[in-house]
Amino acid sequence: SRRRVISMPLIAFVAFAQWRAAAPLAIAMLADPQMGRHLDAATALEHALAANAAATRDVPPEVLAALAWRESHLNPLSGPRGHWPIAPKVPPRRRVYRCGVTQSDAATWDECVAQRDLFVGYAAGAEQVQRWVTFARRHYHSRNALRAGLNGYAEGGRAAANGFGVKCRGVSPTCDRAAIVLVRAARLRRAVERAQTAAAIRGGV
Repeated sequence: SRRRVISMPLIAFVAFAQWRAAAPLAIAMLADPQMGRHLDAATALEHALAANAAATRDVPPEVLAALAWRESHLNPLSGPRGHWPIAPKVPPRRRVYRCGVTQSDAATWDECVAQRDLFVGYAAGAEQVQRWVTFARRHYHSRNALRAGLNGYAEGGRAAANGFGVKCRGVSPTCDRAAIVLVRAARLRRAVERAQTAAAIRGGV
C-alpha cells in the first residue's frame, strides 16, 4: 500500500541514523583494552545502540557502557550470584534481584529475565541511575550529582548522601565505585570524539 511504501524508507532512514550515531561508541568500546577482549564488532554495536537509546539528560551513553563493564563485564546474562546462561525454572529467592548488563534492580524474577535483553537492561540501568542522580542533586550534591548518583545506585542512600562509597573515609578511587565508572566513561568519550572527528574528515574528503 501507499502507506507501507512511504513508511519503509523512513524506517530505513531512522535505522541508519541510529547506527551512525552508535558507531563511534562501538569503535571506542572495541578499542578499550579490557572491553575489546569481550566484544566483536556486531556485539559492540548492539551495546552501543542500546546505550544510546537508554541515555538520559544526566546519564550519557559512555557512562552506561562503563557502568555495564563495571557491573557485569558486558554480560547480559548476569543475575543474582553470577552468570545464568539458562534461566532456572525455580528462581532464587530475593527481595530485589540485581540483573542484566547493568545489574539494575528488578522486583520480580520475570523482570530480571527480561533484562537479559540489552535494550531492556540498559534502559533499566539508565532509569535507575537517573533517579539516584535526581535524588542526589535535590538533597545533597548539586555539582557532583552524577558521581553521587552512581554511588547511590551501587550502594544505596548513604553513598548518595556521602557522594562517595560507603566504605570510603574520603573521596578515594580505590573504593569509590562511581569514580571507577567515570574514569572509564571519560576515556570512552575521548575515543568517541576521535572516531567522530575521523568520520567527519572522511565525509569531507
